[in-house]
Amino acid sequence: MAFLTYEKVSLVKQVIELAENCRLIGEKMQPESVPGSMEKFMEFLESEDGKKMELEENKLKDFLMNRSYEEVKFIQTVMYLGRDPEDYENTLPELLYSEVFLSLSWVSKEAEVNQIVGKAPLGDYLKSGLKLLNS
Repeated sequence: MAFLTYEKVSLVKQVIELAENCRLIGEKMQPESVPGSMEKFMEFLESEDGKKMELEENKLKDFLMNRSYEEVKFIQTVMYLGRDPEDYENTLPELLYSEVFLSLSWVSKEAEVNQIVGKAPLGDYLKSGLKLLNS
C-alpha cells in the first residue's frame, strides 16, 4: 500500500522502541507506593530513579520533536488506531487510516508530541496500529 512506506514503518518502530524503554524503566523503578500518594510520587520524581525515568521520556519527546509535523501526525494516527483496534476490524487499511486521521483535530506539533508521549501503553498502541494497517 502506498502510504505505508518502509520509512514510515521504520519511524513507528523507532518510537515503539523508545516508548518501551520508558515503560520498562518506569515499571522497574517506580515504587509500589507511588500510585497511592501524591507526596510519595513527588519524592519519586525527585529521586535518582525518577530522574532516570524522566531522561528516557525526554529522549522520546526529543525524538518526536525532531520529526516533521506530518510525521508526528502519522504517528499519532497510528497510535489512535491501535488504541481501540476492535473498532476498526474489517476495514481497508487506506480507508481506516484516512478515517482516523480526518477525525483528529490538530493543534501544533508540540501539543501532538505531548499527547503521544502521555499515552500509556504507547508501544502497545503503535504495534496494534501497525498491525491493522498491514492487514
